[in-house]
Amino acid sequence: MNPEQLFINAVRAFLTLQPRTGIVEWAETAIDFSEDVSAERKRVDFSLSPFLIDPLKCWEYSGHIREVVVCAPEQTGKTMIESFGVLYCMNFKPSSMLCVYPSDDQAADVNKLKYEPLMKRIPALAEELKRPFAKRKDCYILAASTMFFQGAGAKIMSKSCKVVVLDEEDQYPVVKTLDAVSDTRKRTRSYSESIMFRVCTPTEKTGSIWRAFLAGSQGYWTLRCRGCGELTMRSCDFGNLQFESNYDDERGLYMVKPNSIRLICPKCKHEHKETDKRWMNLNGGYVHTFPERIEERPSFQYGVLATQFPIMSWPRIAEKI
Repeated sequence: MNPEQLFINAVRAFLTLQPRTGIVEWAETAIDFSEDVSAERKRVDFSLSPFLIDPLKCWEYSGHIREVVVCAPEQTGKTMIESFGVLYCMNFKPSSMLCVYPSDDQAADVNKLKYEPLMKRIPALAEELKRPFAKRKDCYILAASTMFFQGAGAKIMSKSCKVVVLDEEDQYPVVKTLDAVSDTRKRTRSYSESIMFRVCTPTEKTGSIWRAFLAGSQGYWTLRCRGCGELTMRSCDFGNLQFESNYDDERGLYMVKPNSIRLICPKCKHEHKETDKRWMNLNGGYVHTFPERIEERPSFQYGVLATQFPIMSWPRIAEKI
C-alpha cells in the first residue's frame, strides 16, 4: 500500500472513531493487553483495583488546568493509568503530548513495551502507526497527535504540550541548573486547558512526589468497615493490622501466626479477616483532606492494603512488619 493510501486510511479511521465515552468505560472496552507480554489479563478489571478509577477520571480535564498526583507502591497500576489517559486523549482530545522518565533509555522502553502494544490493538491508532515515519524511538507523529518521550536529564526545548506526564520523578537525576518538574510544567503555558499527570512511588517525606501530594487534595484510599459501615481504615496505615507471633529459637526470628491476623476498625473495633479485603476495597473510597482542591490539584495515595494481588497478602505484610 502506498504512503498516500496509508495516510487516507489513517484519517478515515480517526474520523470514524466510536462516540466519545467516559474514560473508565472506554478503557474497559478499548484496552487490549494481548500484545503486552507482561500482562496477566487481556482486559482491565477495575474490580481488582478500584483505587485506580478516581485518578483515571481526572483525565477528563476539559476546561481545566489540572495537575494530578498519584503516589503508590511499585507494580500497582500507576503507569497503566498514565498510558490509558494518554491513549484516551489521542482518541478523543488529540494534541501535543510529552512523557518524561528518569532516563532516555527508560523513556524508549516504556514507549516500546507499554504504549505501542496497546496502540496496536486500538484500530484508529493502529492504522496511523502504519504510516511512514509515524513512530520513532522518542516520539509518535500521528495525524492529529504528537507524543514525545524524553529522559529528565536534559532541558526540554521548543515543545508546547497540552498533556504532560512525569513518571517516577523521585528517580530523576539531580542536575543543579535544571528542575525537571518545573521545566515540564512550562510546556503547558500556552494553553487555556491542560493536564500534568504525575505518578511515582514515594521515597522519602522530602521527596518531590510526596511534597506534590501534600500540595494537592491529599486523597487517601480508605477501606470501608464491615461493622460500622464507614470509611475508617487508610490503605497505607499498618497500625490497624494486628497479629500475634512466636519466637523461633532455631531461626532467630519472630514468626507470624497466620490465623491471628486481623484488620481492626479504629472506630468500632470490628475485626476483619483477609477474606473481607475484596469487599472492603470494592466499597472503599478516597477521603480527601482538602476537597476544595480536587478540581485543579487532585492528589491520590493508596497503599498495599488496597491491592488484592497475592504478593501483597496480609501474611506477607505481617512478615515484613
